[in-house]
Amino acid sequence: MKSVSSRHGEMLELMLAEAGLSWGPIARELELDDFSELNSVDYLRILGRCALALRDESFHLASRRLLPGTNEFVLKNIGQSLSVKAALQTIANSYNIIHGGTYNRVEVGERHIAYIIDDQQFPYSAQTRDDYIQFILDNMLVFIHGVLSTLLCRSLQPYLFKLVSRSPSDSILASTFGEVPVRQGGAHYGLYYHLALQDLPIPESVVMLSAELVYQTLHKHLSSQTQPKLVVRVLELLHQGIHRQEELAARMNLSVATLKRKLAAHHTSFRQLREQSLNQRAQQQLLQGLAMDDVALNLGFSDARSFTRAFKGWNGLTPAAFLQSRTPLAC
Repeated sequence: MKSVSSRHGEMLELMLAEAGLSWGPIARELELDDFSELNSVDYLRILGRCALALRDESFHLASRRLLPGTNEFVLKNIGQSLSVKAALQTIANSYNIIHGGTYNRVEVGERHIAYIIDDQQFPYSAQTRDDYIQFILDNMLVFIHGVLSTLLCRSLQPYLFKLVSRSPSDSILASTFGEVPVRQGGAHYGLYYHLALQDLPIPESVVMLSAELVYQTLHKHLSSQTQPKLVVRVLELLHQGIHRQEELAARMNLSVATLKRKLAAHHTSFRQLREQSLNQRAQQQLLQGLAMDDVALNLGFSDARSFTRAFKGWNGLTPAAFLQSRTPLAC
């Protein structure tokens, strides 16, 4: 996750001034010296403070204010969703009701599912600058991506293949999502994911979604995106259910020996990445209510006893203790 540009810093200065806030106290809280050190998660935190000061979560973009707490209300509704597609639809419907128009939508194609913000008919305040609008809505896409990552307790970088922004250049999306292509100057704002994402179930959990939890998840997952493309690709294939090293290496057009050597150069191994993937799937299936024997079978273990031993090694808890806590681990 790279630090963002000076132009984005200028947008924050404008927003802080309008909210009557000064940089000093916020910089001390975030332990930063100047705007050049900010990353996209810092931006979201600062935007949240500005919204409180303005008493308007639309940041004066619209003539009708959105009272503080609006986003938290939306987050509470999302927690009842059973799949990613349903969660995205809930987000879109909630914001459409709040804003009084169909500006958000979910699009499903042959190979993708996308969350789209089409603001071309949105009733913006007459004095609102275009670059100010673009800055806010680019950040909104980052936040929605963070919401999905928090719901699933996993990084969704392997699923994200394209971003769209109406910003003509220097979109914050490019600095946030690294090598994911960003189409700038588009007709709308959009997060485009591989279609496989749409049916992923939402784990049952007592954890209540909050903006702060989303920020924490984003910081962890976006910071880890600096890992090499090779590691990301291996994790993607593992998530697709390819768990034999020979098969996975062949899919990457590598020999097993070359794959081992390349992973070792990045201080990891196929076994470590495979266990990471298995642990994520195990937690998810347990929280969906599958029986221990079924989870063990799905993940390729000979019996529930061997699965329990592996699960405790990964998490320090047995599956039964994990379910009793009802809180996803190792997100």
